[in-house]
Amino acid sequence: MTQTTFSQRITQLISHSGLTENRFGIDSGVGRVNIKNYKRGTMPQLDTLVAILTFMPEVNIEWLIMGKGAMLKDGSTTMVNEPMTEYESPLSSNRILRMWEEDRIELAKARELNIRLTNQLLEMTSHCPSKATGT
Repeated sequence: MTQTTFSQRITQLISHSGLTENRFGIDSGVGRVNIKNYKRGTMPQLDTLVAILTFMPEVNIEWLIMGKGAMLKDGSTTMVNEPMTEYESPLSSNRILRMWEEDRIELAKARELNIRLTNQLLEMTSHCPSKATGT
């Protein structure tokens, strides 16, 4: 097994995630600029390593730091062929907020529809004779 640089490992990890460099930097909390710097050879600080391992807990810490062993804790180094969907990849706070906002908008639309249909139903029933009054 040949020794890899951190630059090579971060490139491999981003490819494995199925995300773009920018998206990986944002979603992991590492930052887009830092990702570019690491790909140029800058060594990461401890907080960067923690952010990556928090974002992708399946990554083997020894591989990430020193290049020893397999990329993933399960012993595999398999690269994904297709990008993961939003619901398969690790959820970042940005992704969770985006999903929450989409759900909030859908809920508001459902409430509006409910109010409109309720009003239509009330309008329709106000024109019907009531059995209780016998009219």
